[in-house]
Amino acid sequence: MLATFLAVACADGSTAPAATDRLEIVFGFAVGDTIPNGELRLMSADGKTQRQLVSLPGPEYDPNWSPDGRVIMFAREYGSPLWLVNADGTGLRALPIPPHFSGGARWSPDGAWITFAYWAEDGGSSQIGVMRTDGTGLRSVTGEQVRDAVSGPAWSRDGRIAFTRQGAGGASSIWTVNVDGTNLTRLTTGTWDVLPRWSPDGRQLLFETELNPAPGVYEGRIAIVNADGSGRRLLTSSIADGDDDNPSWSPDGQWILYSHWTRTPRIDCSFYKIPANGGTPVPMMSDMPAGACLGSSWRAPGAP
Repeated sequence: MLATFLAVACADGSTAPAATDRLEIVFGFAVGDTIPNGELRLMSADGKTQRQLVSLPGPEYDPNWSPDGRVIMFAREYGSPLWLVNADGTGLRALPIPPHFSGGARWSPDGAWITFAYWAEDGGSSQIGVMRTDGTGLRSVTGEQVRDAVSGPAWSRDGRIAFTRQGAGGASSIWTVNVDGTNLTRLTTGTWDVLPRWSPDGRQLLFETELNPAPGVYEGRIAIVNADGSGRRLLTSSIADGDDDNPSWSPDGQWILYSHWTRTPRIDCSFYKIPANGGTPVPMMSDMPAGACLGSSWRAPGAP
């Protein structure tokens, strides 16, 4: 199955690169309906070459490059540790997490800390936390000032953490807070705005939104907003029976990478990129096999 995936991706005559060759994008993918066997792969920015990075028992998803481009952090089964692996696939190791970790881990700009969502020990409140990469120094940045469900944090270069906050009635919006817990600010007022991602220069945020959310209907779109909450606009257009999600920036801020799901006649997913100022989406792999997208991340420029 994996050999078929690789052959399809390299159908233009390119070959799988050696382990030392640079590939900018890491992504999770599961062929067909085999999400429990999802694996991590590396891909060039034009989508023409790729190779397997690591394959372990159970799903591997939500990969995230370290700021220096040397290490990839990713998740596995719910409740298991986070994992780190070197860019060449070596050095696989577990990262300690809090007992009530609930996902969405992202690096700090200096690579020394991570931020993520977790439940307080009493189980009564959802928190956005930060922790050193050796598992020490855990503390909440939202604390008692936020009692709603929170998720999906992202850390900006100037020390702000953006996150999703779900309020009364299930409406979700994007908020920010300083890493020291001050200046809690609401940025969006949509009924379903989730998964914020900072631009490389810290001036904008990507997020996923739904214009007309309804039970059992998922038609997510990629949107963008300025760091002060102004200038909200859609990047991807509304397509029936489709869902755009999990956006991330190219390191130069010129492109947006995202997953596009289709639901007719079956649920399939592929990766696209679109100019950050809007335009026509570009498929990353024109002959991508049917399967499930499990997150993606773009490597920083100049990283070894």
